[in-house]
Amino acid sequence: MNNPFEMLSNLQGLTQKAEELKSRMKEIKVTGSSGAGLVEVCINGDYEVLSIKIDPVLMKSDQAATTEVLIASAFNTASSSMKARLQSEMASLYSGFAQ
Repeated sequence: MNNPFEMLSNLQGLTQKAEELKSRMKEIKVTGSSGAGLVEVCINGDYEVLSIKIDPVLMKSDQAATTEVLIASAFNTASSSMKARLQSEMASLYSGFAQ
């Protein structure tokens, strides 16, 4: 059986690591792209859009609908990448606690 004081110490360490990760959320960045790189969306760990890059080819008025779809797709790709990144960060955070 685990020592309750050791578990409490581990919990305090876990809480501190979770707070550190929370404070780094704005620093964690991922980029999603679509249309073979015609559109790129960069977001941070708070899911704030930091930048959008659109290839000039898509800046024609008849390409508006395509551009809108590509922006949404690039954001969704970035969002999925961020979710995976944060899950990885959390898994490493909890790995020391589960022992």
